[in-house]
Amino acid sequence: MRPLTSDDLPHADALFNAAYGRRGGLGEAGRRYLAWQPDGWLLAELSGQPVGMVYAVRYDRFAYVGVMAVPPSAQRRGVGRALMTRLLTDLEAHAVGTVRLDATPEGAALYRHFGFVEEGTKTLYRRAEAVRGELVGMRPLRRGDLLALTAFDAPKFGAARDHVLRTLCEAYPERAFVSRRAGGVSGYVVASPRSIGPWVADDSRTAEQLLLCALALPFETEPSVIAPDANTAAGTLLARYGFRVVRRTVHMRRGSETPIDYAKLYAQVSFAVG
Repeated sequence: MRPLTSDDLPHADALFNAAYGRRGGLGEAGRRYLAWQPDGWLLAELSGQPVGMVYAVRYDRFAYVGVMAVPPSAQRRGVGRALMTRLLTDLEAHAVGTVRLDATPEGAALYRHFGFVEEGTKTLYRRAEAVRGELVGMRPLRRGDLLALTAFDAPKFGAARDHVLRTLCEAYPERAFVSRRAGGVSGYVVASPRSIGPWVADDSRTAEQLLLCALALPFETEPSVIAPDANTAAGTLLARYGFRVVRRTVHMRRGSETPIDYAKLYAQVSFAVG
């Protein structure tokens, strides 16, 4: 087992495709994850061949684990357990007291073995109907908004993630929108060409306006959204604007509980980074 580097990203794509039945690999997201946490990847090899990987990004209050990928040919051989053992050891060496992740119902058993407990569920939605949005009084995010935006976001997400937000806003400058009220931020959304999130708002009306801004944009495919089921308003809005449920995951935590304001979290970036 060794750290996964940029030279290994083709292996990461192949492992991801084999483990999850995909074709496109991690793509740009993999390079972004590596930039966010260069020492966060682990690659397992057997006889010199990659057989599994896992990733974790460390925030100031917790770490988020994702992209656990073991292809069917290497499953039931202890690869996933060995990867988690090493990853958790590394996180403990960095004094990380709380670890979070989103697991499939089938994969949750592995994480329970390591002391993870269920905190709730998340739902992956995909737009099934082309309901067109509109720009409704929101404006694109500007570089000068980032400081206020990260201060607004941290208590909702439960940790500071300024490096993640900065990268996303720089990557999609015309696809990030902010809502302001009485001089302060009241919500924001970032929409990539394939997904919507992060999406955070103080109330459902602001969240709806931000969603309409996102849906006014062109997408490469029907966009997806990952929303916490604890935020019932998110599910209601997504159903209203043509999204359907694809699958649900179990949100799990290891270590001490840290506050997250799920009522204001409408969508996360991905299953890999929360």
